Amino acid sequence: NNLGTVVGSFVDVSGTHGYLRSALGTFTVFGFPDDSGEGLDVNDAGLVVGNFFSAAEGVPTGFVRDQLGVFTTITFPGSTSTSVIGINNSGEVVGEYTASPLRGFVATLDAPARDVPLPSTAWLVAVGAGTWIAGRVLCILARRR
Repeated sequence: NNLGTVVGSFVDVSGTHGYLRSALGTFTVFGFPDDSGEGLDVNDAGLVVGNFFSAAEGVPTGFVRDQLGVFTTITFPGSTSTSVIGINNSGEVVGEYTASPLRGFVATLDAPARDVPLPSTAWLVAVGAGTWIAGRVLCILARRR
């Protein structure tokens, strides 16, 4: 983020864990009990987003972790899995959920998720301040003979 905080994940014998590294070098490790998790983005307010993977179900569920270490899960209604990928400084999160086909969403902690239709080879990766959403698209090119 703009304050120098870094978020990520690491693997040890007990699973995958998320971490925060402050600009001063302090590490904070976080995760869900009995589950593996990963931190993917952090905004300037210190809200972390990522996913945890239930040992029982093995599918991703998105989360927002606040500055006090309190987790709020993010699931898109009717989906079989939800991945949260990014957060902006307004607290909007972006991610994708499993439906047929893969779909994207934008949500806040105060409002329901909004569906974002995606091409079959696209992933949402970031949400900006205001009106823009960034993503990646996989292009498969075939050579004509």
